[in-house]
Amino acid sequence: MRFLLFFIIFLFFSNFSNSSDVNFHAWGGSIVINNFISESSKDLKKININLKHTKVPDIADTVKILESDKKNNNFGKGLIDLMWINGENFHRLKKKQLLFGPINTVENYKYINFNDQSLHNDFGEPVEGMEVPWGRAQFVIIYDSDLIHKPPETASELMAFAKNNPGRITYPQIPEFHGTTFLKQIIYELIDNKSILQKPISKCQNTCNPLHELINYLKELHPFLWNEGRRFPKSVNETIPLLSNREIWLTFSFNPSVAANYVKNGDLRKSTRTTSFRNGSIGNTHYLAIPFNSSNKKSSLKVINYLISPTIQAKKANINNWGDPTVLDFDLMNSEQRQMFLKKQNIHILPKNKIPYIQEPHYSWTEAIENEWFKAFN
Repeated sequence: MRFLLFFIIFLFFSNFSNSSDVNFHAWGGSIVINNFISESSKDLKKININLKHTKVPDIADTVKILESDKKNNNFGKGLIDLMWINGENFHRLKKKQLLFGPINTVENYKYINFNDQSLHNDFGEPVEGMEVPWGRAQFVIIYDSDLIHKPPETASELMAFAKNNPGRITYPQIPEFHGTTFLKQIIYELIDNKSILQKPISKCQNTCNPLHELINYLKELHPFLWNEGRRFPKSVNETIPLLSNREIWLTFSFNPSVAANYVKNGDLRKSTRTTSFRNGSIGNTHYLAIPFNSSNKKSSLKVINYLISPTIQAKKANINNWGDPTVLDFDLMNSEQRQMFLKKQNIHILPKNKIPYIQEPHYSWTEAIENEWFKAFN
């Protein structure tokens, strides 16, 4: 009996000692997403990986840690093993050689289409295997259909709506990324030569002045916003209770399916619907990456392989879990795998392919847009 007890204790500590910690730095501003990562952590324990979600308000803070690590010659004992990134943060990490890679060697990468350039260019920056696609996003408008029978779907319609319904719309405080994306979307709406946004802002010279057009539009819009544009929600999450209690009548999101979750959880009314800018709305891809000095690269690769597997991508795409669109190509999966992604339509979400995707502007526009906003309004 005593031998059996010692044997059980030995197995327990043996299993514990063989487990591997992966410190995952990811935005923590969504309960739905946090719950998905938590459920994934439980799954990963089955293969002796402890996925620890460090909830960061802005992944740029993580970038600063890695910059400091490199400056201080910490090349192998980093405290960050995995990151959820895209856009200007990826460019900064890649430029300063703060990433481990290439990491597109994981087994389940075979389900990602090599020819889909929206997956292999991140805000205009070639990915080159230094990050792995995890999910897609598209900028959408969430509104209360009991109050808005015909939602605004262009910048001019949004302006008219604001003037006819003062105080009923707002957007998150810059530089919160939903707020910044709203500004990018408005620029796309206002200018004729949209291709200029795909080039570095340094190429925009002389008569090219979309930032001036943006600021003029916002100066006209702000007096008709919630709190007359003198105060903004800190995040898109802060707009949800405002929409629920009808203090505002519409808000924005980067997830075409998220409204269904809000309704299911009782956070928004059953009259909630989703649309977007009908001439095209900004879409992008978000990624997983491993820092140059991760102390657990092997297990981090296993986590990435798990998170892009058909089973987990289907689970993530399910509106009852997260509702985040998959990065996998249906043509590269078998019929059984494709079947996992089939779902009933939901009246609260944006119908698939209803609104065309337009690419994120080149990453260099982000800082310029934010700086102009602060100069004009802060």
